[in-house]
Amino acid sequence: MSCEPFFLKRVSYQLFHRLSPRRKLLEIALFPKLKRSLTKLENQIQKDPSAYFAERTFIPNILSSFLLTLAKTDSLLSHPRDVDAKMIIDYIILCCRFLEFLIDLLSQLPTRRFLHSYLEDKHLLTHCKRTALFQNDAGKLFRDMVTLFQSAMVFPIDNQQGVSLTNAEMESRHCAKVTTFQRVVYKRFREKVPDVAMVASSVLSDAKKLAGLLKPLTDADILDLCDDLCICDRVTAEHTDNARQFMISLLAERHTRHVVDHSEINGVGLYPDEDVLWNPSIIPPDKYTGRTPLALPKQGMQYLSIQDYLLRNFMLLQYETSYSIKLDIEDSIRKMNPIYDPSTQNVTFMRPHRRTLPLAGLEIIKVAPPQLGFTRPADVRAEIRYDLRNIQHDNVRREWESIGQHDIFILVGLTERVSDSDDVRSQYGVTYVRGCEVIDIHDNDGNVSNGADPTIELRGTSRRARVRLDPVIYQRDVLSPETSELYSTPGSFSFILRRRPEASNFKAILETIRDCLNKPDVPTWMNDILLGYGSADSAHYTSLEDSDDEEDDTTKEDYDVVYRQPKPKTVQLYQSDVIKPPKVVFSESQSEAIRIANHPGLSLVVGPPGTGKTDVAVQIINNLYQKYPNQKTLVITHSNAALNDIFLKTADMNIDPRHLLRLGSGVKHLESDDDFSKAGRVEYILQRRLDLLDLVAKLCRSIGVDTGFAHTCEASLHFYTQHVIPRWEAFQKLLSENKDVDSVKGKYPFMAFFDDTVVPIFHDVSTPDQLTQLTSACWEHIQSTFDEVDDCRSFELFRTAGDRGNYLLTKQARIVAMTCTHAALKRRDFIRLGFQYDTIIMEESAQILDIETLIPMMLQEAPNDVDTSKRLKRIVLIGDHNQLPPIVQNPTFQKYCHLDQSMFSRFIRLGVPSVSLTAQGRMRSELADLFRWRYSGLTDMPHVKTNPEFLLANPGFTHTYQFVHVEGNEYEPQPHFFQNLKEAETLVRTYMYMRLIGYASSRITILTTYNGQRHLIKDILDRMCPLHSYYGKHPKVTTVDKYQGQQNDFVLLSLVRTERAGHIWDTRRLVVALSRARLGLYIFGKTDLFSEVWELKPAMKVLLSRPTKLSLCTDEVKNTTTRKHDEAGTEQLTLEPESLEELVEKMASIVITAADKAESEARIKQIQEAEERLKARKEANYIYSDKWVGKKEGWFFGNGEFGIGYYKDPVAPMHVSEDVKRKMYILPPMDKRQKTEEVAATADKPTPESDDDDDDDDDDDEDDA
Repeated sequence: MSCEPFFLKRVSYQLFHRLSPRRKLLEIALFPKLKRSLTKLENQIQKDPSAYFAERTFIPNILSSFLLTLAKTDSLLSHPRDVDAKMIIDYIILCCRFLEFLIDLLSQLPTRRFLHSYLEDKHLLTHCKRTALFQNDAGKLFRDMVTLFQSAMVFPIDNQQGVSLTNAEMESRHCAKVTTFQRVVYKRFREKVPDVAMVASSVLSDAKKLAGLLKPLTDADILDLCDDLCICDRVTAEHTDNARQFMISLLAERHTRHVVDHSEINGVGLYPDEDVLWNPSIIPPDKYTGRTPLALPKQGMQYLSIQDYLLRNFMLLQYETSYSIKLDIEDSIRKMNPIYDPSTQNVTFMRPHRRTLPLAGLEIIKVAPPQLGFTRPADVRAEIRYDLRNIQHDNVRREWESIGQHDIFILVGLTERVSDSDDVRSQYGVTYVRGCEVIDIHDNDGNVSNGADPTIELRGTSRRARVRLDPVIYQRDVLSPETSELYSTPGSFSFILRRRPEASNFKAILETIRDCLNKPDVPTWMNDILLGYGSADSAHYTSLEDSDDEEDDTTKEDYDVVYRQPKPKTVQLYQSDVIKPPKVVFSESQSEAIRIANHPGLSLVVGPPGTGKTDVAVQIINNLYQKYPNQKTLVITHSNAALNDIFLKTADMNIDPRHLLRLGSGVKHLESDDDFSKAGRVEYILQRRLDLLDLVAKLCRSIGVDTGFAHTCEASLHFYTQHVIPRWEAFQKLLSENKDVDSVKGKYPFMAFFDDTVVPIFHDVSTPDQLTQLTSACWEHIQSTFDEVDDCRSFELFRTAGDRGNYLLTKQARIVAMTCTHAALKRRDFIRLGFQYDTIIMEESAQILDIETLIPMMLQEAPNDVDTSKRLKRIVLIGDHNQLPPIVQNPTFQKYCHLDQSMFSRFIRLGVPSVSLTAQGRMRSELADLFRWRYSGLTDMPHVKTNPEFLLANPGFTHTYQFVHVEGNEYEPQPHFFQNLKEAETLVRTYMYMRLIGYASSRITILTTYNGQRHLIKDILDRMCPLHSYYGKHPKVTTVDKYQGQQNDFVLLSLVRTERAGHIWDTRRLVVALSRARLGLYIFGKTDLFSEVWELKPAMKVLLSRPTKLSLCTDEVKNTTTRKHDEAGTEQLTLEPESLEELVEKMASIVITAADKAESEARIKQIQEAEERLKARKEANYIYSDKWVGKKEGWFFGNGEFGIGYYKDPVAPMHVSEDVKRKMYILPPMDKRQKTEEVAATADKPTPESDDDDDDDDDDDEDDA
């Protein structure tokens, strides 16, 4: 968290008044600017001893109390039998809490600046290490906290200037301390200890070796030495027990070489092992109460440096990943129920698990030598064997067969389980856990698959996977005596756990963070605001100088700035020249957000639910594309669904398709006829190249030049310079000399080329000005054609699809879209290719982890003499911090470490200027009232008050929203797997009622707050809604968290809990749950429970204004109504859950029986109509050749490849040619109602049967057929 004024005042420069005299002089010598402030402080204290009393005494007093508490704890530990164990624990927790407090203060520059020097002067770290608590087994948490405190004390940063220190600077400071020590000792005590001047620096950091080296010196000599080095004064030493040992410890601590933490990250394995997974100090238990502190880094509002920011995120993300792997291992062991045989040391699995298989063997096949400057192997590869023969389900087998490159395997070794052990690891019988990354999969026939080509099929059931092990962990295992034979001993690993593809990205993300640590490259204008310092508007466009290419918009109309369009053509020759008009009318707040995002710098857009965040993002993308033709925009979202939505809307703007690129696996879910993947865009450009060359050939023919110039783009450009430009220049000269329009028109050289324009080229051209305007437009068209040819020329030079795709990414694509995960996965590739971009637009930024927001800003690296901030000009973050934060599985990392903090929410809390969208247009106004209290000034767009769907009531329901009281009971079959049967059944019956009166299932979404309830609702749907054609397919059933960012017309929400409020007490989750419905929201839960939750009271007050029993209008049974949304129905029925059950059963028996009868009658009628149509066709014998003819002999009726039709077969119907098939007369679909066709034998072309559907009584949803 950021520094509160209370603490900031109490750790300010007034604290230096309590420094020892020598240390105070040293600080003044290092930073002379402090002298004036300290002198003024001393004068004020002399005049008034009470001046700044609180500021001068707060930290010293609590530090003295802490030292007394440490001494008291040591005393209690020396007589553990005489005191209550709980008292000792309380004292230990108190000591750890104080260290946590100091660590938090040291983690922010404003509080660290003066506190660090004071703590160093008081030797707190040495005092903590010398206590009995530090050495005692009961002090494990205290030792961990001291280690974290030491890391904070020695962090490489200049405390006064706030500048991060490099390894070289840290080494220089260390050498200066060692040199100073040796010089002082040599000057004063060279006769007693002559060898100190020549001793290695490593000896000085070892207290035992240093004590032996300084043994000839007396206690007074050592005290003088410490006094000369400004380490410890006489007063402090005289009041310390065992002063000699204390001073030697101080000397050793002072001369310890501290390696920069982020350099050590290079030697940390990226996969967790068994010691990490079940270490409660690293991965706390799920039910962490918060009573004790944890020795874990925290996410804060401010950071010491970019290295500090990256280091904290690296550690927390690694711990979160380890927690997820731990859960997977424990779950698989519980379900497989392994039995260990000590005699054979084999493990038998009693039940299968879909993501685990027994490991048949493991063999190391490659260990590459270390690279220069490293000691670990450069690459370690192994081959693991497993068999698929015992997999019974086809879908599970397909999952195993789909394993490809970069998927993650977890290797787990098992032994006998000890159920009564206190050690969780022993309870599961886990011996070893190692991770590996899949390279490819082999079968016994030599077939190889890496998952990239789905056409490759592996044979048999035996598989050999070649994997890449972590070199760091492998080296540690080989060098350790306990695990040196781990990889060569059969049976070391019992089974392999296959991680889900979406959960296998952690390794690449951690590698990316580590790469950024080694070479952080953040735009300079973002550095201060990223770390949380300086002015909150330092990155706002008003505080930045505009770049040279900034276009001045002050002279433009407001409409032109917001709805920026391409420059219109003076003459629209072709249909493609028509500019698409804007489809969205933006509100005032939306327009303001669009205007600000055009400027350089950081822009924040806060969008409450339904305020059009996506439309704003699309318009910003379009405006930047039109305004800056030489700049590239990077579009980032958290989910593939949101990214595809933005991308499709962007593609529908006035943007050239060849400038659009969608990266990542989510492109296959893009609902578009065009392929916007890298391969698809390359194919598009190659096809476009052929089309352009055809145009060049046409131009060659129009001016009488050989078409050989149209064979390649290179030759076409030569043709342009040698033949096209000279003819155009000659025509321009003629046009300037001759004012006779008719004579000049006849000499236009490209007349034949423009024979396919919308309007004949010289139609209604009668004046020289019109002629000049038209020919100039034609010349612009020719120029743009050859500009495209020039763009395609490079694709002729590259011979492989990969090179063409990379060129497209780096040079041609101007709008590149990807998820934040894909950005982290491919950062190394982007850096290698020299990928550059100017703008980042990030949607859903409040749902993205802080570090995952930063990584897209670091996808480009510039040479050492170039500042990347000159390239990255603007960052636009769009989101809503009042909705759900990023998902973090471990509740401890979420609540204690604040890992779920997004960069967007942090910037909002820091006061960074933002634009709030203030008008919603998604839902009814009364539905928006449920969460309007959470957003200041949120109004409705005009169409909410005029659109008929918002004005009419929901058919069959008295109210547009209700909180329906259900007196059920929650239960928990598995941890955190909450279910409520009665609530689920009531909700499903409400859904059945909606379907029976005609609601489409695609318009209904069922939400719940727990996965357990989601599974239960799906089971009840399968049981209570059989796959009858009337019910159709089931609606979407998901959790509130997963449905953020989506919407539907009607939402049925189950709150599940009956004893505690549970997840919904979080107002951010509440806002998401209440804002998904457009027309109707019906919540099922226990009213008495949720109405008493303080966080829910504003929403519950609105909800409970309606009855808590489901109120229905039973006279509206055809999904139609003329009733206004605020009007009551004529036949209202208020139901208990039991009554609802009876109503639904009666309605189902009536409606479904009628539907079955109607369906049977419709089928009979359909068959009869089909027979009549066939009879009429046989009489007419129509075909399609050059024209419609009829009443001919020798024509056959058949059901061909292209449909049902008639054709003349000179040989036999099965040997008809493709040309003849294309000329078949295709009948309309049989299931459509057709009008009767009047057959005329003499007609040139008969009228085909109509496709009009006259069935207006079909109430079922078209998607449910």
